[in-house]
Amino acid sequence: MMGKIKELLATVFREKKTKIDLVIILLTVTLILINIIFPTIENRYSLATDITRNRIYSLSETSNQILAKLEENVYVYSICTPGQEDTRLQELLKEYSSMSSHLVVRDNIYSLSAMPADFTYPKNSSNAIMITNSDGTYSRTFTYEDMYIYDEDGNKTSSVAENKITAAIQGVAQKNFVNIRFLSGHGETGINDIDTFISMLDLKNYIISTYDFSTTNIKLNPKTDVLIIVSPKADLEQNEYDSIRDYMSNGGSILALIDRTSFNTKQGVLQKYASQLPLFQQLFENYSMQVNNDVIVSDSNDATGMRKTVLNAVVVRQNEENEIERNVILNEASSIDILDRSGTVRELLVSGDGCNAYTVDDNIEQNIAKLGSGKESYLVGAVSTLKESRIILITDSTCIGDDILQINGNYSFFNDVINELVPANQPVYLGGRPLDNINVKNRTKTINKIFSYIVLLLIIAVPLWLIYCGFRGDSRRKSKR
Repeated sequence: MMGKIKELLATVFREKKTKIDLVIILLTVTLILINIIFPTIENRYSLATDITRNRIYSLSETSNQILAKLEENVYVYSICTPGQEDTRLQELLKEYSSMSSHLVVRDNIYSLSAMPADFTYPKNSSNAIMITNSDGTYSRTFTYEDMYIYDEDGNKTSSVAENKITAAIQGVAQKNFVNIRFLSGHGETGINDIDTFISMLDLKNYIISTYDFSTTNIKLNPKTDVLIIVSPKADLEQNEYDSIRDYMSNGGSILALIDRTSFNTKQGVLQKYASQLPLFQQLFENYSMQVNNDVIVSDSNDATGMRKTVLNAVVVRQNEENEIERNVILNEASSIDILDRSGTVRELLVSGDGCNAYTVDDNIEQNIAKLGSGKESYLVGAVSTLKESRIILITDSTCIGDDILQINGNYSFFNDVINELVPANQPVYLGGRPLDNINVKNRTKTINKIFSYIVLLLIIAVPLWLIYCGFRGDSRRKSKR
C-alpha cells in the first residue's frame, strides 16, 4: 500500500510546475487545518494552558469525580445578551464540557426563544446559566452576579462559579436539592434582615425560600427540606402545628431561634413579648425542651447597663472532656429546661459562669438594675433527637444578625449547626477562588498539553511527509534513467 502511494506521488512530481503547485496547495491545506481543525480539537478536549494564580479556569478533583459518575445527560445553558458574555464563565464551561460526555453545554444562547420548546424557564434569566435535566423537572438557574463575591464597593473579589455549577450538576443528577425554608406568617424576622446568614447558606449551595402555610400547598419534605424559625411573634395555627408534626414524624429537621425579649437600642429599654406561643412550646416539649419565661443577665464587667444581657456563650462539644469557649455572642437569651433526662437532648450552648436569670415581667428593668453577683450558668441552646428527626433550639435570634454573625465564633458555630441539620445528600461545597488580574485560559493537566503538541505535530508533519515522498520517488526514477 505504501509503495503504491509513493508511486502515485512520484508520478505527480515529475513535472516541475506540478511540484510547485502541489507544494503551495499542501501548505495552504496545512494552514487551514491548523486554523480550523486544531481549535476545534482544543475546544472539544479543553487543550490549553492556564497561568492564572488561583486556577479560576480549572476544575477541582471533587468536580471531576462528580462529572465522572454522571450516568444521564445534564444540560448546561449559558444565556446572555450579545456583547455581555462573561469570558471567565464561558471558558470554565468549556472545561466542564471536556470532562464528561454526559454533560451537554450550550453557550452563547442569546434568547430564551432559542432554547428547546418543551422546557419551562424561570423569568428574568438573561445573562444567566441554567443547569437542568432533559425534561426540565430538576433545574437551577444562576445569574452572572450569583457567580461572584463582591466587596463593599461592588468589585468582584472571588469566583464561586465552580462551587455553584458543580453543586447544581450534582443536584440534577441526584434528582433532588437541599431546601432551606424559612417559616413566615407569624411575625418572624424576614430573610432580608439577615443577609449575612443568607449569604452563608447561599455559599453552601442550598436553595433558600420562605415557607408560608397560608400561601403554599407544597408539603415539607424531610428528605430534602430544613425548616428554620426565626423569632416568631404569633403562635402557630392548629393545622400548621399538625403539618409540622407530620413533617417531623417522618424525619424532619428544625432550627428554631426563639426570643422572649428584645432590647430597643433607640430607647435603651428591654421589651418583652406578650405571647407565650403555646403551640410552639408544645412542639419543643415533644422533644423534651422548654423555653423559660426569663432573660439571662451577665455579671461581667465588660457588659454595662441593660446590655448586661450580652453573653459570651460556651459551646459544649460532644465527646470532648472540656468545654471550648468560642466567643459565640448572644443577646437577651432565655434559659432552657430539659424535661426528659433520657439522653435525647444534648446541651449545645451554655452561658458563661456568673449569670442570673430574671423572670420576664413588668419589673424586669428594675430587677436588672439591682443586679447582684451572678452565681450560675444557664443552658441557652440545645439539640434534641427523636428517631430520625431533630430540633436545634436557641433562645436568641440576634446571634445571626448581620453584625454579630460576622464574629468568627458565631459564623463557625452556625455553619456547624446547619451541617448537623441538613439531610445526608447535602450539596458539595468548594468555596470561592480569589480573582487575579490575568484573563488567560487555564488548563493544568499535563496529558492534555502533550496531546495538543502531538496533534499539532501530526497536522504539520503529514503534509511535509507527503511532499518528501513525492520528491524522493521522482529523484529515484531520474537516477535509474
